[in-house]
Amino acid sequence: MYQPTIKKTERLYRWWPRSNIMRRLVRCLLWLPLPVSLLGVFATSFSDTCRNSEGPSYVSPDGQLKAVVFGRDCGATTGSTHISLLFATNKLSTEAGDLFIADSDHRAAPYAKWGGPPVKVHWKSNTNLQIFYPAKARIFYPENHAVAQEVSFNHTITVEYKKYKDE
Repeated sequence: MYQPTIKKTERLYRWWPRSNIMRRLVRCLLWLPLPVSLLGVFATSFSDTCRNSEGPSYVSPDGQLKAVVFGRDCGATTGSTHISLLFATNKLSTEAGDLFIADSDHRAAPYAKWGGPPVKVHWKSNTNLQIFYPAKARIFYPENHAVAQEVSFNHTITVEYKKYKDE
């Protein structure tokens, strides 16, 4: 039986449609996944993947402000303790802490239920806040391991940072 010889190019494009309408349709179907996947990557890159688990809140003596202790879980970076200063009526946002950020330095320091080091917060007055943290904790904020800082929050608040001996 006679079989005609088929050129290599004919063999490669045998599946390609011969009509223009079908060619356009196949091209669209082949290129459609690219922009859809790029759109998905673009949309997920701007979403906040961090979750905060709220711990104790410490209200100032006049009841206007509160210091909120919370743990923050961002996937690979878990086990950190954050403290934010808020008005007493406000709820905790999804942002990182603005007064204090620390972790237990690969479990060198003790850790609380959320995985970060336990802290103790004490209001000495309406404008003076003390934060006590374990000596072995790794501090990320305030930078340079400041002993005290002043925070402008409706009025100036002095925040003191003090180490305590790990138990």
